[in-house]
Amino acid sequence: PHLVAVESSVAMPTPSVVAAADRAKAVLLPDAAVRPTKLFLGGLTRNTTTKQLRDHFSQYGRILDCVAMRQPDGRPRGFGYVTLDSLAAAERCLAEPQVIDGRVVDMKR
Repeated sequence: PHLVAVESSVAMPTPSVVAAADRAKAVLLPDAAVRPTKLFLGGLTRNTTTKQLRDHFSQYGRILDCVAMRQPDGRPRGFGYVTLDSLAAAERCLAEPQVIDGRVVDMKR
């Protein structure tokens, strides 16, 4: 087998074009503090509902998504997720122990 060098006809952007694109992207992308952040919630009781999670975490910020996971037959799996609208709200949650349905919940980002 022979290797053949092929010249690419794809134009590569110049560094100044890349820098301008990065600046434009920085303007369009939200600040890290307002980036949606998903938290894992472990150690939920079998009675903890999605509504309880939503009610509890809404004190920290806007809830974009929230779920207490269940088996296909409806049995609780003992964990869930909450997505808050900002990193700052998630950090406030992580800064203190969260007690939901009488149990301290294990939380991870």
